Amino acid sequence: MNAPNLFDRLEGYARENFTTETLAYILQTNPEIRRRFVRLIDRQNEELKAFGDFSVETQDAYDLGRPDLILVPKKKKTQKIFIEVKTQAQEGKAQLSRYLKIGAYVAYLTPPGFTPHSDVGKRTGFLGHFFWHDVYRIIDSATPKDTSSSVSKQFLAYLEARNMGPIKPMTEEELRSAENAVGFFKKSHALVDKVRGEIELEWKKRFGRNVGAKETCMDTGDVGLHLWWFRTKKWEKSPSKLYLCIGTCLDGKRRQKAYFFVGFGSSRKLFVRRLQHSSKKKLSKLSDHGWREVDEPGYEWGYYKYFPLTAGKIERAASRHADQARTTINECMRLGILDRIEKSA
Repeated sequence: MNAPNLFDRLEGYARENFTTETLAYILQTNPEIRRRFVRLIDRQNEELKAFGDFSVETQDAYDLGRPDLILVPKKKKTQKIFIEVKTQAQEGKAQLSRYLKIGAYVAYLTPPGFTPHSDVGKRTGFLGHFFWHDVYRIIDSATPKDTSSSVSKQFLAYLEARNMGPIKPMTEEELRSAENAVGFFKKSHALVDKVRGEIELEWKKRFGRNVGAKETCMDTGDVGLHLWWFRTKKWEKSPSKLYLCIGTCLDGKRRQKAYFFVGFGSSRKLFVRRLQHSSKKKLSKLSDHGWREVDEPGYEWGYYKYFPLTAGKIERAASRHADQARTTINECMRLGILDRIEKSA
């Protein structure tokens, strides 16, 4: 049986904020990790050699935004570093550009596969794009190996479970299939994007304006390919944090089959526990109709329905999967699941 992980139990209120606050705590309490962290984000910038020791702040409000993580040097407090942290969602509209206008240095920390939307690559003050596996490496190298129950070690296990840990070695099987992988990946993105184009307006009319993802993005899950998620303003403010989603993924066992999926879920674990208790019978009906519950480390909680991808023209496949998305959500509505979630919130 796996040892209990403190972070698995506490992350329910908001994964991105939770992960940022945990990193801030580790930086604030471990001088060696603080030093290595600054070296990481200063690897190509000579101006920060004398940055020195610093305090860590989170979510401070400025006129042009609210940076996730702020490093404030103890000697020269005007020389701040703003770090925009992502774990799931892509960069908001011109976030990095806005932070540069404040006059601070700016770094971008994400899982692999995220791309800055702001054109900041050559801007003065932009330190670069960094990844969670880089942060994992410096925390791991600065943490004694015999402290399995320490905060740092539990945080590393948490990052691994959410696919933000070290990148695994390439296998012979991956190399053999690499020739076709790039082409298929592009087609997967195009498929999800075309399905999104067919159903987004319908969902808007039915549920409300989408404040979720504005475009199809890469799914950073272990077997995920591409994803688009839909959330209304009402759901955004609700304790349920309900969302609908569509996407593509690989078979989790041998990863030889690809699927299109439709689903709904929540990132709020405390709400989910209440829902599972109060709506056990309704949720069990979903399983009877071929839905599968996903509630594993590294995933949001939700119910998903999977449809095999088949060979053929992208346009025909998109039309077929758009119909599946309509039928699937209609089925969910008939069973009263989404209404139940809204009432439970």
